Amino acid sequence: MGLVNLNPILKKSASVVWQSIWKNWELFKEGLTWRTGDERLVNSWTDAWLEGSGKLLVFSTITLSDKELSGKVYYFTNLSGGWDFTRIRRVLPPDICEMIRSVPPPNNSNKENRITWMHQKSGFFLVSKAYKLAH
Repeated sequence: MGLVNLNPILKKSASVVWQSIWKNWELFKEGLTWRTGDERLVNSWTDAWLEGSGKLLVFSTITLSDKELSGKVYYFTNLSGGWDFTRIRRVLPPDICEMIRSVPPPNNSNKENRITWMHQKSGFFLVSKAYKLAH
């Protein structure tokens, strides 16, 4: 996800709690999503920025070039700043296009991008929710 390192290191002196988190790290990472601000650091295809969908790469209806794979979310906008649904419909199925329609398009407000937990409406990570998902 962007410039964030999400690969934890397990040290020999790690607590039992941290060992448990580390053991289930992949499950934890699957629940992360971006709440985007200016969209300049968020990758269209490999960062989970569309809430409830995960990475858009798995939904692509075409084979993407390396250049397209490195594209940022603003790739999906037009010159007037709205979503470019001609472009979006060319590469994603209708149900994903409708999900995008429900999200405000990116802007140049320079708001901070944040990582949130998609399994909680507030976006905050809850150990109790993660525990339920793991079991």
